[in-house]
Amino acid sequence: MSDYLQGKRLQQVIKLLRLPIPTPVPLKRQKGAILEGELKGYQLLLGKSRGSGLAASLTTWTNEQGVELDTSSKKQNALIWDATGVETVEDLVQGYDFFHEHIRKTMKGGRLLIIGSAPDAKAAASVQASVQALEGLSRALAKETGGKGITCQLVLLDHGLVDKEKELRHKLYPALHFLLSKRSAFISGQVFRISKTVKPLTNVPVAGALKDKVALVTGGAQGIGAAASRTLAREGATVIILDIPLAVDKAVKVAKEIDGKTLLLDITDEETPQRVVDYVKEHFGGVDIVVNNAGITRDRTIAKMSKEYWRQALNVNLDATIRLTEALITDGLRDRGRILGLSSISGIAGNFGQTNYSASKAGMIGYMEALAKQLASRQITANAIAPGFIETKMTANLPFFVKEGGRRLSNLKQGGSPQDVAEGICFLASPGGAGVTGQTLRICGGSMIGA
Repeated sequence: MSDYLQGKRLQQVIKLLRLPIPTPVPLKRQKGAILEGELKGYQLLLGKSRGSGLAASLTTWTNEQGVELDTSSKKQNALIWDATGVETVEDLVQGYDFFHEHIRKTMKGGRLLIIGSAPDAKAAASVQASVQALEGLSRALAKETGGKGITCQLVLLDHGLVDKEKELRHKLYPALHFLLSKRSAFISGQVFRISKTVKPLTNVPVAGALKDKVALVTGGAQGIGAAASRTLAREGATVIILDIPLAVDKAVKVAKEIDGKTLLLDITDEETPQRVVDYVKEHFGGVDIVVNNAGITRDRTIAKMSKEYWRQALNVNLDATIRLTEALITDGLRDRGRILGLSSISGIAGNFGQTNYSASKAGMIGYMEALAKQLASRQITANAIAPGFIETKMTANLPFFVKEGGRRLSNLKQGGSPQDVAEGICFLASPGGAGVTGQTLRICGGSMIGA
């Protein structure tokens, strides 16, 4: 039976039994390249905690973006609570006051943002508790409002960044632009930590921010990899699609669309890392962005899984990625580069029948965290991307009710698209992503699975 007929039957059963299963709100996604003035006309309301330090700076930035502020009598596209002054439990009451009064005025598909400031390492434990409470508040708000297509995130500044206007402008505000835009439609309940580790570039335009950059995307011929290739090229990057020789037709097709290059190699071959290094140096002098997307599944419970299946998943998803990345770090990846590794919520929460896959994807998270520390002196960022239930050809083959269950696990009651993941990759690969390093960005709609 087709998905369409199964879906019709499911709706009939829901109606007959009067099951309380909501119909998801269609997500509004931005199409086309990033443009200056994308937020122009947004209705946004700012609130602040006692002692907060961002109000003036936020007001200046939103005015520059053409955002309409102080529209408390109207429906809002977004609410931002400046919680950088939160130090006590009593301060959290101001968050209740702000959201209690205004949250019903948030439009479907709107955005809720909380901006906090990490306490000094010597701060009292009670201060740490109060700031940590913001994470629980943001995640709960995301769940309460997700049925309306509304997302909520916590943006947490490193201690001392509140007073650094230059770093705010080139780290915080690019992140806010991304989170307020329609490009973050399937990201919800996440914490964006804005770090002091990597110095930002200045005077980087919003449009065409990846011009003159060279990006390598492994597994770039289809699915999330193809979406990432197209999106990076859309913003000005020259993209090299690395995929297996069997994917030649798909790789060439995508490359022609984006005026990119193809490199047909088996990522697990021992000679591949050096061949990639030689290629990028000969043709481009190096590479600026590395997206480690290539991956496979070999599913069985561990009791029934062969050692060959175990090794295949670990070799492709983790070992080959490490060997290729290490080779490029040594010779080929330019300073101020970006490294991204595709993980999964299975790497965070585990998944039945996927011990090998879950291990490899958890390993990817650990690898990116370690690289971020090791490469900070070269101003290189490294982050993991953990997609949730994404509508791909792989998930299309799942039974209808399994798919519907995966969709309903998110706050938004639906699955994401490869383009949702690609937009997250593009943000982290951009100069404006300098404030985010050593982190795992979940693009899962606020899935109930995992932390």
